[in-house]
Amino acid sequence: MFDRELVKNITDLRTDPLDVFRDAEEKASPLFVFNRTEPIGVILSWGEYAHIQEKMEDLRYIAELKGARETSQGLVDWETARRKLTS
Repeated sequence: MFDRELVKNITDLRTDPLDVFRDAEEKASPLFVFNRTEPIGVILSWGEYAHIQEKMEDLRYIAELKGARETSQGLVDWETARRKLTS
């Protein structure tokens, strides 16, 4: 289920936490932290975290727009708004 390259254990965190974070940054992927055979956490680089936050914000905007479209008739479609904003 987990790619072995992306798995760390709790001892790795205790021994050299900065190395674990550097590894997450280099791999540009979440690292899965295990305590023995049980997954207990996920480590993200700051860049990966920021990317996820950005995507979540985009999804919130999409949800808001869909809700607004269902309740209002005077909205402009996305492509028209994008063209107006970029021109």
